[in-house]
Amino acid sequence: MTLAVASTRKAVVMRIALVVLTLAAMHLLTLAGDLRVAVVVFLCVMVLGPGAQTLLRLWSYRGRIAAMTVALVAAIVALVALSDSGVRLALIVPPFLGYMATSVFFAHSLLPGEDPVITRMCRVGRGDTLPEGLVEYARLLTWGWAILPAVLAVGAVLLLVFGGIEPWSWMTNVVSPLVLIGFFVGEHIFRGIRYPQFGRPSLLHTFEVMFHSMSWRR
Repeated sequence: MTLAVASTRKAVVMRIALVVLTLAAMHLLTLAGDLRVAVVVFLCVMVLGPGAQTLLRLWSYRGRIAAMTVALVAAIVALVALSDSGVRLALIVPPFLGYMATSVFFAHSLLPGEDPVITRMCRVGRGDTLPEGLVEYARLLTWGWAILPAVLAVGAVLLLVFGGIEPWSWMTNVVSPLVLIGFFVGEHIFRGIRYPQFGRPSLLHTFEVMFHSMSWRR
């Protein structure tokens, strides 16, 4: 194992562990009724964890407006959390915005004149010349990532409205992440079986493209 591969694997494991621990903490705190503490945990992760890295990358790339928007949302969350009546809103809104922003990010790349996100990632990982049929498959997969997060976000809101904060937390912090992970891993398995001509899918290689290249995030 090369040093670069080992470093990438370590970074991936650390990111996944941080996400899992954050979701678990927020879910358990929500079930216990400590909503304010759950909001504080979220804000700490946003400021000290991947959120800060994302802001810096967006600022250094082409997304200054996006970075300012994210910073504004974080500030609003902090202000709203100061009042008891706003704690629930501060806990609920950020995940919803995150899921919807993910859907919009993928959906925007499907507009006429745009290059689908998954197609761009394939070009970064494979070069400009893609195997026959991969372009269409990548477009369909981009559709999947444009639809799925939005469906999960709407489902969580419906559970909140008709079931309350606990079902919402189960959906947002447990079910939705598992569904996204299952879709991500399952797609790699399906592609390897159904389209062997595309080459052997590698989760590690996909993470390398996602985390260590900005060229696909136009």
